[in-house]
Amino acid sequence: MDVAKRILQLCKERDNMSINKLADLSYLTQSTLQKIVTGQNADVMLGTIEKICMGLGITLAEFFTEDDQGDDLPFEAKVKLREYEELLRYRYGKTK
Repeated sequence: MDVAKRILQLCKERDNMSINKLADLSYLTQSTLQKIVTGQNADVMLGTIEKICMGLGITLAEFFTEDDQGDDLPFEAKVKLREYEELLRYRYGKTK
């Protein structure tokens, strides 16, 4: 998987989120993220991808799964759904 392309794709899906905004949300420097998406840093550590996922509001599994299954919900709705799913799993003792 091309990590840079995936990051750009996910940003585009989020109303063209800028790399600078993603860097802020991910607690990464803008230069670090810029190097990743331009291919200057092709060897991205898993911990860095985890931070990017946090900024995007997705899991690692979602990052590495490119099939969006045609889901056309807005980003904010997807985040809320994930929160509700986690709450229900916790409430019913069905953690992932």
